[in-house]
Amino acid sequence: MKKIISIICLVILFILLGLSVASSENLIVKNAISELGNGETDGNNKGPDIKRYNNGYEAAWCAGFVSYILEESNVGLFEYSLSAKAIYNEANRKNRITAIPKAGDLIIFHRGNPKSWQAHIGIIEKVDKDYIYTIEGNVGKFPAVVKRFKYNRNNIKNLIGFVDTSVHF
Repeated sequence: MKKIISIICLVILFILLGLSVASSENLIVKNAISELGNGETDGNNKGPDIKRYNNGYEAAWCAGFVSYILEESNVGLFEYSLSAKAIYNEANRKNRITAIPKAGDLIIFHRGNPKSWQAHIGIIEKVDKDYIYTIEGNVGKFPAVVKRFKYNRNNIKNLIGFVDTSVHF
């Protein structure tokens, strides 16, 4: 009888943990959606939203946007960074790279030479069998804003990888 009760308690615990993981991922997406349309107003990489994403700095802001959303979502997995490649490298050191992306995870692309420090990062909004839908900041010419993108799963140009943001217990 004790063994059955222990198993039931473990199942309940896993269900509860699963719900909390799903809700943190949904919070990442919800917070990213709330920023759609925000971005540059006073020039390239400039304006109040850019300063908010970049902790007061006016600079390239894709990684600042992602760091801001993770912080607002209480996901403390990575250091706040203005570098997409630094976030990817930290995720790699922490074994957070995944081949199976899901809503709330991160997508990273190289810019130019794949071995350079330059990269771009976004948040995965949803995934289906054919496409990965993202929310990204700092794409395109001024005035760049936070917006949605869609990528064919089988052909994502310049893809470095996906970062798992789910909480592991």
